[in-house]
Amino acid sequence: MVDFKINYGPWETIFQGKAYGHEVEIVTNKERMYLVFIYEVIGEQKTGAIVEGYKAFYARGQIEAFINTLPKASMGIIKNNTEKTQKVFFLTFDTIYLDFTQEDYLKKLDYNLEQNIDRMRTITDLARTSSIELKELDDVSVKDYFQIIGDPFVMQVLLSPKRTSKLTKVNIRESFENEKQPKIQLGLTKNREIALEKSRYLYRTSITGEKESTTKYCAYILAENLLIEGKQIILFDSSYYFDGLGTASKNETKLKAQLVEYEPAGFPVKKIVAKENMKASMKNTEMHLLLDIIGCGDEELEKGLVELSKVTEFNTPLQLSSNLISATNLNDFQKLKAERVLNIINDNFNNIFGENISLQELIKKWPGTLGRATIIDTSKLNKNEELIFIQSVMNYLEESITEEKVSEIALILINGNRLFKGKDTVRLINELEKDGFGIIFTGTSSIPEIIEDTLTTKINIIKDDDVAITIRGKPSYRVQLRPSLSGNPTY
Repeated sequence: MVDFKINYGPWETIFQGKAYGHEVEIVTNKERMYLVFIYEVIGEQKTGAIVEGYKAFYARGQIEAFINTLPKASMGIIKNNTEKTQKVFFLTFDTIYLDFTQEDYLKKLDYNLEQNIDRMRTITDLARTSSIELKELDDVSVKDYFQIIGDPFVMQVLLSPKRTSKLTKVNIRESFENEKQPKIQLGLTKNREIALEKSRYLYRTSITGEKESTTKYCAYILAENLLIEGKQIILFDSSYYFDGLGTASKNETKLKAQLVEYEPAGFPVKKIVAKENMKASMKNTEMHLLLDIIGCGDEELEKGLVELSKVTEFNTPLQLSSNLISATNLNDFQKLKAERVLNIINDNFNNIFGENISLQELIKKWPGTLGRATIIDTSKLNKNEELIFIQSVMNYLEESITEEKVSEIALILINGNRLFKGKDTVRLINELEKDGFGIIFTGTSSIPEIIEDTLTTKINIIKDDDVAITIRGKPSYRVQLRPSLSGNPTY
């Protein structure tokens, strides 16, 4: 028996027993809400529970089609006898794990109930627009639903959550956390079904299309959803396109029309301007790329400078030049040439080189559940400066960040095709992906096959917000991308 007080009571136990190797209890209240507790027991003590909730409504109309349009999991039960067809709609609550060792675990459950009760009003409003009638069970005759609510089979249905196959594991908390993979709401299919994908599928994505503005819009929507899920994103933007992430959009009506469950909102944003308040250390720059840009194709010189870079602490070309005297693998003539080359690099790119910004400035997590967007403004860089700068920062991240942090960070590379000029770029991107970074590319043409092979998802822009999505191992499908929650991005 549940021995703690839950809001919206009193609650009555209507089932108690064992299922899937765990103690299970179902309780209900007078509003016909059902809570299913699947307990974690260590020794003889209950230490926690997975809690799934349902709210029952009497239903009239085509609830099958209605359920397919909803942004959250729901179910309907239809039972027919010779006299009448009965329908009950069950709105499914968000599943949570309660840790009984925490003092405030009841607050977590009460808050979850509050959130889902607020959702009920939205669902009933949506039902009316779909010509579906949903009523409280107390507002209709018992004869209209008793065949369903009184059927023991319904209890078995409530005891069959989507993760039952995992409940045989000893540690159900670990099972729950592993199973609870957030999904990103991308938009609507042609049949106005909500398109949802697990975020891990979209963590390695290429976005290609003929117009740069349409690929940016798609990246913007993915960025918003990653931020909603608490992911940190780092993006390089030379067009101010993503500045709107910090302010709420005016798309409330459009969002409702597209069945989006979120209201307009801004996100935590940290903006850094390259060249002004952020430099790149030359130590993280691919030497071959620098020499290629200035037209120096001396392989021996390149090799000597690379070796010197490995044993020298420096951030700028002149700092490296001051250490040429210790370059044992360069002869005197090569040292003079290296000095001239480094002076040329300094004359052309001095303003972008300097000490690296603190890693925490780039990846610092915002308090609360939302992720933070770090926008690196590259508008003050020319094309060569931008290429060198972005690659240097990516090298800095790959070399500096710790493994436990990277699963929460995604890089968004706008017009990423331009990054493949350096011979080391493909290796760098592959290393970042292996380290756990999420990487989202946009481009107006295809990207190298060696990179494509590491990606999970390919998004091709058909026109404007109409996109084709191909996830490895799954059929392709078309989606109309949802309106933005923030800013005013255009396509």
